[in-house]
Amino acid sequence: DEETSAGSLLCCVSRCKRGHSRSEFLEASHGVRTPRTSFDFLVVLSVRVICLLQTPYLDGVFDEAEQWGEMLNLHNSFTTFINWKPLRTYKVNEARKAETARLMKRGLTEEVAERLKDSRFEEDLVDYISYLKTFHVFTSIPRALKYRSSDYLAYLNGIVAYLQDFFRRRNPLADHDQVRQKFSEQFEEQWGRKEVPGWQTPTMELPLYCRPTDKVFLSEGPRESHMQGKKYKKALIEFTKLSHEEQEKQAEASQAHDKELAEAEFLVNAYKEILEDVVERTVAFHHKKQSRTAEELEEENRISDDEDDQQAAKAVGDAERDSEDEEDDQPIYNPLNLPLDELSSEITKIEDAIKLYEKLKKDAEGKTFKDEQELECEDSQGNVMNLRAFEDLRRQGLL
Repeated sequence: DEETSAGSLLCCVSRCKRGHSRSEFLEASHGVRTPRTSFDFLVVLSVRVICLLQTPYLDGVFDEAEQWGEMLNLHNSFTTFINWKPLRTYKVNEARKAETARLMKRGLTEEVAERLKDSRFEEDLVDYISYLKTFHVFTSIPRALKYRSSDYLAYLNGIVAYLQDFFRRRNPLADHDQVRQKFSEQFEEQWGRKEVPGWQTPTMELPLYCRPTDKVFLSEGPRESHMQGKKYKKALIEFTKLSHEEQEKQAEASQAHDKELAEAEFLVNAYKEILEDVVERTVAFHHKKQSRTAEELEEENRISDDEDDQQAAKAVGDAERDSEDEEDDQPIYNPLNLPLDELSSEITKIEDAIKLYEKLKKDAEGKTFKDEQELECEDSQGNVMNLRAFEDLRRQGLL
């Protein structure tokens, strides 16, 4: 029985060490029965300590920027967003117009205002923190930039894929298919009622839409110029030759494209809502990081370098010990394949194992929150005392 129990438990540890997913580890450990003997208890304790202190599956699941699933890493999406040329040009032009209008209100002529405009508009208009706060807001992007843009659709699909994958990795036991199905049902319901934000009006019904060439424009000027060109006139002739059914197919294709874009935007918002705490934590972290002084950043980098050096030295030491173990002709007696890590490598007697258990138990008790000692209460006169003293005085009628 002892060998069977230990073998089942150590099988769980081996799965944990090999980097299996958390769901597989839980499935493997679910069938382990409750320990009945002191030996079983020590084995269970050893397994739990190993799985708490050594969690390689988290290192393999999340990258460094994600902090073991505590924060998002949207740097790739941010880079794609700020380098999307149509949107960048649009935002720069809008910022320049706003600055020109502001300067002209001060009494300057338009020519002088143009010369005094700040060159900052050539810089990035959105920093990473601002992007984290607004990456789910798409109503500020004109339809003319979204419609028939393969770059924009790829950008949306990239965010959806990342958020969906992050949610899956952070919640391995959740029913992801059911979550995705629920989002799809919510979208279909809103789409049918024309309540999807930014998509209440189909593209074909927009006043700046040009149906023969299937284009949307930002303003009336470019649209009028486009309609005077040869390309539009040729497309208009081809469009008039189409039958009613063919024109309806084009209209359906336009609506299908609208729906594809709208659903991708909806999914970004849906996953953002269920990951709201992670988003807020990510924003707070980068706010704090941005507010650090040069000295603090230098100190942090120094500490990080020291930790890297320590890890490298530890890796070299582990390699040397492994080499010495291989050269040792006398095999270590370990019939149950118990984990020989830093906590248990020196334990050869049951007395040592019991001492280890007592030490771990004492350390755990020292970290346990004690209500009577650590909770503080305040009486009507503003005197602060711990919970135990407060209850004693209250029972004596002194409060």
